[in-house]
Order: sequence, then C-alpha cells, then structure tokens
Amino acid sequence: MIMIALTKITTQIESVQSVTDSVSISTKEQASALREININLVNLSEQSSENVVGAEKIATSAAITAESLKDMNTKIQRYKIE
Repeated sequence: MIMIALTKITTQIESVQSVTDSVSISTKEQASALREININLVNLSEQSSENVVGAEKIATSAAITAESLKDMNTKIQRYKIE
C-alpha cells in the first residue's frame, strides 16, 4: 500500500514538473516576444521623431517659398505691361 501511494505521489510530481517546464518555456517565449515588441516600439518612436523633423523642414521650406513668390510677384507687378 505504501508502494502504491509512493508511486502515485511520484507520478503526480512528474506531472507537476511537466506543467512547470511548460510554463517556464511559455514565459521565456513571452519575454522574447515582449523584447521584440519593445525594440519595434523604440524604432517606431525614432522614425516618428524623424518624420516630425522632416515635416518641420518641409513647412519651413514652404513658408520660405511662399514668401519668395510674394516678393517675386511684387517685382513682376512693377514691370507689368498695360
């Protein structure tokens, strides 16, 4: 009877060990996936910052171009033939 009980206990311990191993593997996989997500978020943030800088440069260039066009239009009006 003691042998049967010890065998059952051993079987249950092995079952618990199997579940623990499975949880450990899953946890490592999740940690790896989270690291990858974190890296991708950092890259996305950096690219977003670069896009903002690019948009600011475009806006500045557009303002300069608009001002130049106004100035050119004013100068052309002086030479307008009527």
